[in-house]
Amino acid sequence: MNELIFNTEVDEDRVTISAIKDKKIVGKVVLEFVFDAYREFEDAIEDGDMTDNEYTAIFPNDRFAKIEYLGVEDGEKGKGYAKQLMVKAINTAREKGENVMYLNASPMGLTGLNINDLTGFYSTFGFQPIIDSGHNVEMFANIWKI
Repeated sequence: MNELIFNTEVDEDRVTISAIKDKKIVGKVVLEFVFDAYREFEDAIEDGDMTDNEYTAIFPNDRFAKIEYLGVEDGEKGKGYAKQLMVKAINTAREKGENVMYLNASPMGLTGLNINDLTGFYSTFGFQPIIDSGHNVEMFANIWKI
């Protein structure tokens, strides 16, 4: 059995890390580096889901690393690949000098985790909910405290 290897591709402010086993991609995480991050939360602030003070407390530098996508192929789930990809993503964000990571936990497809299991998974990496709409949960983590 071949070990899991990782391939990292960098494209401007986006990093894609693929987990590869037996020459096949079994999972990947896409990390985006967001600057002028306030724009990402303007609607939430306007709608009263977050205040300006809450935003400033969570994102003091008005920037963050965003987990845009995390997925593991059907048939490969439950093998710890998502955990390994999360560790790689967090370490990549740290290497780029980021302090905060953000993600929108939203179940995908029929074989993915439900929202409670998904937020539980992310909480093991220090992520905390910001906005919970019921079907998805926006979360953040100070990655230097993980």
